[in-house]
Amino acid sequence: MGHKEKKSENSPCMKKGRCSKYYPKEFQEETSFTNNGFTQYRR
Repeated sequence: MGHKEKKSENSPCMKKGRCSKYYPKEFQEETSFTNNGFTQYRR
């Protein structure tokens, strides 16, 4: 899921012109955990 289309500017997750869910996310080769305990899923 990404926000590249013009119509996505009206998406509920858009705040100040940026996606509040931090899309698009960076590529991850494998699922891992961050130092603060959050999961970074493979994408």
